[in-house]
Amino acid sequence: MLFRYPQVLYALFLLLIPIIVHLFQLRRFKKTYFTNVAFLQRVDQSTRKSSQIKKWLILATRLLALAAVVLAFAQPYFPNTNKATKPSELVIFVDNSFSMQAKGEKGPLLSQAVQEIIANIPNEQVFSILTYNDVLRKIDVETSQNELLDINYSPVTIDEEALALQLKNLFSKSAETSKELILVSDFQGFDTATFSQMEDVEQHWVKLQPEVTTNLAIDSLAIQPRASDYQVNVYVKSNAPIENTVALSLYNGEKLVGKAAANFDNTSTATTTFTITVEEGFKGRITLNDPNLLFDNDFFFSINKPEPLKVLGINTAEGDFLSRIYLAPEFDYQAVDYNALDYGIISNQNVVILNEPETVEPALVNLLTAFANNGGIVVLIPSSTSSAQNYNELLGAFGLMPFGESRTGTKRVTGINYDHPLYNNVFSRRVDNLKFHTVENTFTWQASDVILSLEDGGAFLAENNGLYVFAGAIDKENSNFINGQLIVPTFYKMGIAALSLPQSYYTLGQNNNFEVPLINNADAAVSLVNGSHNIIPRQERQGDKVRIFTGDGIPEAGIYTITSTNDSIATVAFNYDRSESNLVDQTLQPSDNITVTDSIEKTMDTLKAQTGVHNLYKWFIIFAIAMLVMEMLILKFLK
Repeated sequence: MLFRYPQVLYALFLLLIPIIVHLFQLRRFKKTYFTNVAFLQRVDQSTRKSSQIKKWLILATRLLALAAVVLAFAQPYFPNTNKATKPSELVIFVDNSFSMQAKGEKGPLLSQAVQEIIANIPNEQVFSILTYNDVLRKIDVETSQNELLDINYSPVTIDEEALALQLKNLFSKSAETSKELILVSDFQGFDTATFSQMEDVEQHWVKLQPEVTTNLAIDSLAIQPRASDYQVNVYVKSNAPIENTVALSLYNGEKLVGKAAANFDNTSTATTTFTITVEEGFKGRITLNDPNLLFDNDFFFSINKPEPLKVLGINTAEGDFLSRIYLAPEFDYQAVDYNALDYGIISNQNVVILNEPETVEPALVNLLTAFANNGGIVVLIPSSTSSAQNYNELLGAFGLMPFGESRTGTKRVTGINYDHPLYNNVFSRRVDNLKFHTVENTFTWQASDVILSLEDGGAFLAENNGLYVFAGAIDKENSNFINGQLIVPTFYKMGIAALSLPQSYYTLGQNNNFEVPLINNADAAVSLVNGSHNIIPRQERQGDKVRIFTGDGIPEAGIYTITSTNDSIATVAFNYDRSESNLVDQTLQPSDNITVTDSIEKTMDTLKAQTGVHNLYKWFIIFAIAMLVMEMLILKFLK
């Protein structure tokens, strides 16, 4: 038995008062003389014996009554569990991911979770709430009800390890408190093993179950440019095979421009195609009607007015392979002879390719350095008949190691740096080496940022500060590189590296970045505008272009206009991550420190049972009253 106010027990010393009163009464007895002394002696003995019994009984009832009153004020109780004797901390995680849009018995699961918290958490209970995008510390239902009702869906989630760390940080470091964690979620794709390792926290998992688990979603799309139009392939998925035909609508801004149907035919995926014509740009939105999850019913994409990248080939050797790679309308390719080069046209280009010049003059080195500083791309293909000294000034200006001596002998290109941006998303799989690319005459070269390497470990292609350099000529006499599998992706990616224009769409929550050209005011900040949202993202300027980093700063899906002052530069589309679209019923297993329920009400009942106590003060009050009644009966009836 424990006491809420054990200091009151000091009042038990008051029991000494009735003991002293009863044991040390200072009464004087008066003698009375009678004739029959023997008779009086017998009466006197009998009276004194019964009087002593009565006194002791009265003393006992008074002591018991007083002791019971003192114990009642000390509020004795029996705890249900050991946690009942400790101060408690309560933290609640509310899953506000998009899968919580699914309908439950009382509406969307997120709304149901918030309403159950308000209805079942006691008003005086202090607790903290964590969602994927917000935290409310040490609140109570009575004063923070509006904040709870304002919890909305988060387009971005975090992994379970980061979530567990955030939840741990909401608890104190004290070992004297009872730590209670409530997870309210549908547990879609949830790695519960991470939370099973939180042994110092008592966990209560509340699994909210949607009434309908089937869901349709626009998963992705692919845009294929053709001669006079674009073909848009739309991929629709279901989390279970269905036989339905799903209607899709295509909008350009707010204008409906097409309808199509995706036939599942008892499968979980379907594809349909739209054909569109783009003149001034296209602000695309594809929609379907599915009442379960709403966030994945719209898919945004944008096609900007094509502006060809300007590529200048300064040729000493044959340059026909360049004209076959840099095709209109994506590129505007111009070829000039090295000896007839007009330096004035370089500043108007996006890419300059030095195709096997015998030397690079200092004036041209300075011009190319300034060109690269303004965001241009320079490519150097050395001549197999020239010396290293003719190129080392250009390499040094861009921070690259100089060429060594020329060497002859067949060498294979065997190494690819797949992590370099030049080959990002080019290959479907990685291979250990390339057996079909060889080169005869190369310079010995040890560069730092190697893209392609030779079998002896030397660099064949490297890049630094916007200069791409080959270690040897790639013409047909010196190499078979032009006829190999790498020629097209290598030079194509070099070309588009001059200006990484926005893709047709991006996914929110990822580290997205792209480049746009500046039109007029080079000092004005670039903004992303969509309705009431006017966002100034992190940006880096390079000459007449700016690189934009969106990160997690985009609040919602849609098409944003990239503006500088009052000028519209381009459009960019963002979509929500589709990982929450696949509704899967996950089975949760309780353990020693984990309980599983389907409602917050049941969880709170469990917590109350674990932290509850059996109060005994009422019984002590009843016992004290009984002792007083017994004392009155003794005084009245015991002679």
